[in-house]
Amino acid sequence: LQATDQIINCNLVDNLVTLVQDYSQLENGLEQELAQKKANSAARTSMLGGPAQSQQQQSSHPEIESFGKILLNFAYQQKQLAATCLFYLTYHTQAKVDEVAAIIDLIQKLTNGTMGKDGLPMMDPFMDVPSVFEGQKQPTQQS
Repeated sequence: LQATDQIINCNLVDNLVTLVQDYSQLENGLEQELAQKKANSAARTSMLGGPAQSQQQQSSHPEIESFGKILLNFAYQQKQLAATCLFYLTYHTQAKVDEVAAIIDLIQKLTNGTMGKDGLPMMDPFMDVPSVFEGQKQPTQQS
C-alpha cells in the first residue's frame, strides 16, 4: 500500500504519459529534419552535376546525419520503455480517473495519427478479423 501511495503522490502515471508524448514529438521533429536534410542533399547533388562531387560534400559532415539517426533511435527506444513501464504500472495498480483519461487520450493520439504520423490503418472487419469457425475445434466422434 505504501508503494501505491508514492505512485499517486508523485504523479508517476502523468509523468510517464507526458514523457511518451514528448518523445513522440521529438521523433516527429527528428524524422522531418532528417528527411529535409536528405532532400536538400539530393537537390544539391543534382545541381552540382553528379555523384562524385556530392560524395565529397557528404563525407565532410557524415557525423551530423548519423547523430540524428542515433538520437531518433534513442528517442524511439525511450518512448517504448516509458510506454512499457506505463502499461505494467497501470496493469498492476489502480489509476485515478484523470490518469486513465490521459492514457486513453495518449493511445488515441498515437494510434489515430494526431501525433504527426499517419497512425494505424483502419481494420477491415471481413479481412482482418479471423472467422469464428476457424478457431473452433471440430467435434470428434466417440464410439
